[in-house]
Amino acid sequence: MADSVAEAARLPPSEALAFFRQKLNVPTTHWTNLWQAAHARGFMVAGAADLALVKDFRIAVDKAIAGKVTIQEFRKEFDAIVARHGWAHNGSPAGGQT
Repeated sequence: MADSVAEAARLPPSEALAFFRQKLNVPTTHWTNLWQAAHARGFMVAGAADLALVKDFRIAVDKAIAGKVTIQEFRKEFDAIVARHGWAHNGSPAGGQT
């Protein structure tokens, strides 16, 4: 198993998915709450401080990594999760598109 996110990025897809699935859900208030090597063991979304919110994001990310949804479908699901939880986040989605 990889010891860092950088190592995991070089794994074959099935091993990368296994690496992702071994992570623990970690609610955070700021992107620095989970730092350096802790990223290898924890799943977080910066500022997602509610465990249910993190869990929903994790399910969506898992589906994307496993190839079950397109990037466009993932973006829509992300927006739906944000709306469902009433979460306010800073910034815009990657590429500025949803």
